[in-house]
Amino acid sequence: PGETCLAFFTAKNNSSRVITGISTYNVTPYEAGAYFNKIQCFCFDEQTLNPGEELDMPVFFYIDPEFVYDPDLIRRKSHEVQLHYTFYDTDIQHSRFQQASKDISAFSYKAGVGTVIDGWDEGVDGMSEGEISKIYMSSKKGYGKIGNRSWNIPAHT
Repeated sequence: PGETCLAFFTAKNNSSRVITGISTYNVTPYEAGAYFNKIQCFCFDEQTLNPGEELDMPVFFYIDPEFVYDPDLIRRKSHEVQLHYTFYDTDIQHSRFQQASKDISAFSYKAGVGTVIDGWDEGVDGMSEGEISKIYMSSKKGYGKIGNRSWNIPAHT
């Protein structure tokens, strides 16, 4: 903790088309996420990979030294922190998360009553009708350790 680190994540486009996407990250254990600080990361920008291209992508970070004093982490008796990335295709035509169209009814829900993930409730709070926004959250506020198998959403998302 306290030292800057440089790590590389390898991504490979196994498809026959150009893919552009964005990466989201998750830190485990979840409590360690509050101490994880990215200085520079490939995940700040969309990345484009050509068919068959393999790319080593850097992330420059540090873990706040206060990490070792967190009571929840002390109880774990381990100071191991894992960093995970998930790459999502941002091409709406190929994305699993598509916008509503005239043929599909818009998603609606009652806010603030626990019918959706916490990160969604918090992310849309204060948005205006018609506004488009990217919502970033930890998996703890998302789908957590198990994901949502019925929607094909992976764990730690």
